[in-house]
Amino acid sequence: MRFIRVFCFFCIMKLFYVCINVTLLLTILNLWGGIMTVSESKKRVMVSLTKKQDEELTKLAKERGFSKSAIVALALERFSRKESEQKK
Repeated sequence: MRFIRVFCFFCIMKLFYVCINVTLLLTILNLWGGIMTVSESKKRVMVSLTKKQDEELTKLAKERGFSKSAIVALALERFSRKESEQKK
């Protein structure tokens, strides 16, 4: 009887260990961008910013309640609109 309890405890601990590892792996992949989904109408890009630019982007995003990505997209739209107006 003791063997069965020890065996069951071992199986439960092994299952718990596997679940924790899978959860940790999924979290790491999600943070790394490995399994995050992006809308088919959007394209994921990577940009390089100076520390000052990143601080400004973070500040703007927090102040306006938008994501950094949304701030960049809005800035690009505004820039494109101004460029097209100047060409007219």
